[in-house]
Amino acid sequence: MRPWIVWWCLLLSLGAQASVAEPACQQATEIRQAERTVLRAGQVLDQSTVAPEDSLALAWRRQGTQIRYRMQLDACPAGADWGLWVFRMGGPYRAWIDGKPVQPIDPVTLVGSQVYNGRIPALFQLPQGARELVIEIVDLVYMGSGLIRVSVGPQVAMLESRALSQLVITDFNSFSSTMIGMAGLLAMLVWFYRRQDRAALWFAVACLAWVVRGVTYQFFAYPFAPLVVEQLNPWLVLVTSCSLAASWLHGFQGTTVRRLRTIAALCLAISLAFVVTLVLEQGAQLVRALAFASGFAVLFAVLVFLLQRWRQGSLSPGLLALGLGALLAGSVHDMGMVIGYASPANWAFLNVGFTLLLLSHVVVVSIFQVKQLNRAEHTNAELERNIQAKALELEQSYAMLRASERASARAQERAWLNREIHDGVGAQLITALRGVERGTLSKERVAQTLQEGLDELRLLMDAGDLGQSLHRALATWRNRWDSRLEAIGLNLRWEVGHDLEQLELGSNATLQVMRVLQEAVTNTVKHAEAQHITVRAWLEGSPHRALVLEVRDDGRGLVAVRPASGGRGLRHMVQRAETLGGTLSVDNAASGGVRVLLSLPLSGSTCEASNTTPLMP
Repeated sequence: MRPWIVWWCLLLSLGAQASVAEPACQQATEIRQAERTVLRAGQVLDQSTVAPEDSLALAWRRQGTQIRYRMQLDACPAGADWGLWVFRMGGPYRAWIDGKPVQPIDPVTLVGSQVYNGRIPALFQLPQGARELVIEIVDLVYMGSGLIRVSVGPQVAMLESRALSQLVITDFNSFSSTMIGMAGLLAMLVWFYRRQDRAALWFAVACLAWVVRGVTYQFFAYPFAPLVVEQLNPWLVLVTSCSLAASWLHGFQGTTVRRLRTIAALCLAISLAFVVTLVLEQGAQLVRALAFASGFAVLFAVLVFLLQRWRQGSLSPGLLALGLGALLAGSVHDMGMVIGYASPANWAFLNVGFTLLLLSHVVVVSIFQVKQLNRAEHTNAELERNIQAKALELEQSYAMLRASERASARAQERAWLNREIHDGVGAQLITALRGVERGTLSKERVAQTLQEGLDELRLLMDAGDLGQSLHRALATWRNRWDSRLEAIGLNLRWEVGHDLEQLELGSNATLQVMRVLQEAVTNTVKHAEAQHITVRAWLEGSPHRALVLEVRDDGRGLVAVRPASGGRGLRHMVQRAETLGGTLSVDNAASGGVRVLLSLPLSGSTCEASNTTPLMP
């Protein structure tokens, strides 16, 4: 036979073997056997080979007992992407691979000698070539089985089951704890405003206690002694049960001194027992069982009470009894996993039961609110009819008042216009008339006086336009003055911020600002011998708290242009600024020329939002 034929046959044989072996090693494999060693105080109590969901003797489920499982991983050599999936363990545990602590992948935590929560499904990194796995339950066992379900294999092969367990066990617990916490805070808020509502107070305490239980339930790596965390769980269940009982007894008029004292004494006695077991480090299992049994008994007694109220014809107690029945059914199932009559590999239903109970409570509260609203509507029906009659009378009175206010506003506006025309335009026209009659004014002076009067009249008309903003008034002024300044060789530089578009001053404030602007520009034209003049306006502060107007030229400066009359125009500008509560400064600019700066605070007396009517003076 030729050599190449032999080689091909050998390769085909190896390929066939690989194709048969590869699928088995590419799937997650559940560990079916482990060597169990039970120790207490260094003494071996039992050593045997067991399968998952092994039954633990009641004597081993006490404090100070360690249960160690040793498992071989030599079926398939671990690859680089292999993982170890621990679905559940019967108590707090540590894990080692070939003598080294395991590396958690999900949930993520630090590597080391941490004690992990056996309730939380966890995925660990399996080192390449791993051969031996050791898991040790280090403290009080809270289930009837120690080793429940452990699988090894490629991480991808375990993603589906891992994701489902994460969703059902961890994510649902987080979601329900969040919803229950929100309900508890709302109930606490109700009690804060209605201190006499004890039912809301105790329901809030129950919800918040359950939320704390959910948070501690979610600890994957214990932050402190595992026994403390584990004892919190039954104690919080007891507190939740007693608080729910107190809430419903208050809500359905079932409170008696005897009942409340019994619930309080039971809760206090078991709470003290928890403290004693932690101090003495003995009796934890007994107190846990007593707390669970007491909480169940209290809720069962409340269930009987609610059913009695429901038989009397009330719907709300029946709905609460239905939700409470779901909670008790979930607790019976979960206690079965603890005692041993239900498989510990099942999902826990206590959170589901409490969520259904919360839903029934929300429905009951909603029914109560609807009844209260209906009662209030019926009670207020006659009151509303009386109010409607009074409202019609008030509406007629308001209509008359609004008509009077409009007439008063028009009168005030006319008086303001008359006063401004008389003091401004009227005074200038009279001055021009007397100067012409006496022959003391030249033609140019008369033309200037008339132009100033015309400018003043236009400013007055612009300011009196109730629908015009300061930005539009400035734009109108620029349109009138741009060509005039250009004709005399004065270049106008215009910088007005867009934020002024939404600003609207009252008529008087707009007029005074425009007068300051016009007076400053007029002084520049008359005295400065400038070539450029810059006008800037913007809003300053955050939010906008002040309007700033700046007029700057490049002329001869303040001393050179001060008129012989003592600066009457400058005094008028200062007076106008002070009238509006602002400030005005006139000084020499650093680059030469004069700088006029007006700063006007934006307050209710000077401006309003652009969607309101401007203030009248």
